[in-house]
Amino acid sequence: RADSWGDHPPGSGNATLTTEADLHQQFAGPRFISSRMTVKEAIANDWATVKTYFKKQVRRIYKRASEVHSARDVAAMAAQPFPIVKTVANYKKSYVSHDAGAGLVEGIMKVPSGLAYALLANMPAQYGLYTSLMPPFIYMLMGTCSQISFGVTAIEALFLGESVRGVLGDDIIESEDDADVNIVVRYTLYISFMVGIWQLIFRFLQLNFISVLLADPVMSGFSTGGAFIIATSQLGGLLGIKLGNSEFLPELWAKAISMFDDWNWCAIGMGLTGLVLLVICQTLNRKFFPRYPVPWQIFLVILSIVVTKEMDLKEDYKLSVIGDIPSGFPTAEFPSLPDVPGHTHGQLFAKSIVPSFLIALFVYVMTLSLGTFFAGKNGYKVDASQELLAVGTANAVSSMCGAFICSASFSRTAVVNTLGAKTVLHNVMALVLMILAVTLITEQLYYLPKCILAVIVINALGAMLEFDHGAKYYTTSKADFAVWMLTFIVCLLGGAMYGIYAGIGLALLIVLWRSASAKIVVLGRLPGTAVYRNIERFPMAKETQGVKTVRFDGSLNFANWEKAVDTLDRLATKDVHTIALDASAITTIDSSSLRGLLKLIKDFEAKGVKLLLANWKGPQRDLLERSGFYEHVTDDTLFLTLHDAVLFAKGR
Repeated sequence: RADSWGDHPPGSGNATLTTEADLHQQFAGPRFISSRMTVKEAIANDWATVKTYFKKQVRRIYKRASEVHSARDVAAMAAQPFPIVKTVANYKKSYVSHDAGAGLVEGIMKVPSGLAYALLANMPAQYGLYTSLMPPFIYMLMGTCSQISFGVTAIEALFLGESVRGVLGDDIIESEDDADVNIVVRYTLYISFMVGIWQLIFRFLQLNFISVLLADPVMSGFSTGGAFIIATSQLGGLLGIKLGNSEFLPELWAKAISMFDDWNWCAIGMGLTGLVLLVICQTLNRKFFPRYPVPWQIFLVILSIVVTKEMDLKEDYKLSVIGDIPSGFPTAEFPSLPDVPGHTHGQLFAKSIVPSFLIALFVYVMTLSLGTFFAGKNGYKVDASQELLAVGTANAVSSMCGAFICSASFSRTAVVNTLGAKTVLHNVMALVLMILAVTLITEQLYYLPKCILAVIVINALGAMLEFDHGAKYYTTSKADFAVWMLTFIVCLLGGAMYGIYAGIGLALLIVLWRSASAKIVVLGRLPGTAVYRNIERFPMAKETQGVKTVRFDGSLNFANWEKAVDTLDRLATKDVHTIALDASAITTIDSSSLRGLLKLIKDFEAKGVKLLLANWKGPQRDLLERSGFYEHVTDDTLFLTLHDAVLFAKGR
């Protein structure tokens, strides 16, 4: 691998401009911007930046105000947070049939799913209907994805229910006493309000990027583990027994088997029959009605109510049913913390911060990802910032109207998209149906068997199982697979909340590990060029005798500095008189590493080895100047290009 340099063109290099010192000497002048400043100058610079920012905001507001010359201009400005204004203005008659048809099916689907998912969130069934009223109405006004079906969803209901259970405890959650039920309802609505507030904070502070905490492996592992949690939570309804709750799922499975003698075979028979019918009907949809899928769930609900009532299954076979559902709309009130025995309001609030924060992130990520996906399929883009505003407003305001947290539903959105919805106005028909459901049919839902709601939930879990994602992570990235697997297993053994905590924690640890494991690669010159590449990837690359040319890939910080020093020490063998370090791939460098770099240069000099640095990026060069690094090294230490550094080393 020794480089003879016989192919090197004479006069190559930058002639008189090779080092950082040359750059400063030749180009420092009236227009040269130096990064070196005193503490006083740094404070003044930061203060000037703050003032500039606020001046820009004031000018922006003034400019917008100066553009207002009439009531129409005021109305146009007020309408900016409401994309529906533009939608209505550009609406075409040809859209009506598409939007109305999609909204009709969507509304029909929301009735049984709303009832089922409310129970999943430990809420009375009617609150699932309430959650399909105000939230989709607000999203219709403010959302930017035309096909999104906004409302109650399984995974978010599970997340919410687990969070509430973790604070209030099993005794209050499982209690049928009106006072305890009221505590659960009030606290759930309060958590939902906090979720909306968090999302609005993200929006106004432009913290959209914070969603990166929920990496894809975390989301996928949580979705898969959540499917098992949801299915297990429905076992009691399907078997007709009171199974209780445990975050350790195998315990619940064992308990269900041990209660074999208490199984209600009427509930099991009706539930399994309903599940088989749903599977058959979905097959028929895929085969015969791919463009216009039929919402078979509503027909199953109607059939089960009729059979249960006419055959007296509740009285004769102790079949558990939904029972009384209040008719009409909930009373609007501002969410407040309930009085919970053993907890002060301050303690409840403190325990609500982290769960509501994570739910807010989860809901935003799910809604934005679904919105982006379906917008792409239909040839337009969603506004991520506006989506965050819409979702936050919907959750915060709707919690005052009896609605718990809501998000975009993949299954319903897929149906709405398949039916050809053109605008968010498909929600109009869905809202009409939900209003009719809340006001007219609640009495008829008395005999709806809980086992039917259980199979409706279980039947919808297929889309949540993402074992294929886990298999893909295994073949592409073992680290991502570890995050996926840990999230999934902890969900099974410790509950949904701990699952997502574990996933986020491991993902962050892997980021730190990768930062601490940044690589130093040995480079060689490609024959006939001034290009240097990794000798392991480019066997034809040649090394210069007596010179080790290396590149540091990644952030240089306190976590990986010791490993970097050990690697460079091993490279500084007896036959090496110079090490040329390519700094082009160093994205950041902290003060600890900067201090260590100065010490390393001196230590190498004591050994007779010269450490040359080249290709620093602008931000890192600024840091070198501000820290006084240039004052502690000789001019022939810092080079503009790696090739100049190697040429200098070759001539030593």
